[in-house]
Amino acid sequence: MIFGAIRALPFNPRTGSGNSRTTFGLTGPTYRVKGGELQLAFKATDNLTLTANLSRNDSTQTTSPCIRSSGVTPTTPGNPTPLGACITQVRAGNQNVAIPDPLGSIGSTPAFSPKLQYNLRARYDWTFNGYKAFAQAGMSHVDDMANQPSSFQSGDGVLIPTTTWLRYTMPGYNTYDASFGFAKGSMDVQIFGQNLSNVLASTFTTSGQDIKAEVPLRPRVIGLKIGLKF
Repeated sequence: MIFGAIRALPFNPRTGSGNSRTTFGLTGPTYRVKGGELQLAFKATDNLTLTANLSRNDSTQTTSPCIRSSGVTPTTPGNPTPLGACITQVRAGNQNVAIPDPLGSIGSTPAFSPKLQYNLRARYDWTFNGYKAFAQAGMSHVDDMANQPSSFQSGDGVLIPTTTWLRYTMPGYNTYDASFGFAKGSMDVQIFGQNLSNVLASTFTTSGQDIKAEVPLRPRVIGLKIGLKF
């Protein structure tokens, strides 16, 4: 049988004592966003409530910092950019792929920036035989957006990606949902449906694994909730 002890080294982030230092630098682009948001709530009747939310934005990149290559030799093996120079290309397999601006070009549209988003909802509340009931329906819209800045190489028509930096456009989509429920005393019941039209859309498309991969929108969901307070 072997006995041992583990000694924990004190860590001081100011001096870097311990296993590592915490000093690092960050750089990134800046953006200008022009747009507006609108929220509406309207009590059409004592029972019917209508709500709407909308945002319209136009995003533009205003700076593109230089990311300098690092390494222990003027040219690190496999790194196509000399030490200290601005990175303008990356290594993908056995090829050098040009990336003029790794953080996006000035004037380009940044990633994940849909111009228009909105949702509409109607809710009706009423009572009967001592029960409180409601029914509501709604829709949501998300415009087209891309997974990379608009200055990046498009992945349209690329069957076998040779870079993990491809830009894909994710088409806009609409989703619909509805629910109905009632409650009395300590019990409540609700039936709900999400993505009722079963829209198949991508929320994230990427070539990060050297293939075109998509994260799909959650498919149609229909459920029943029963609650009891005691």
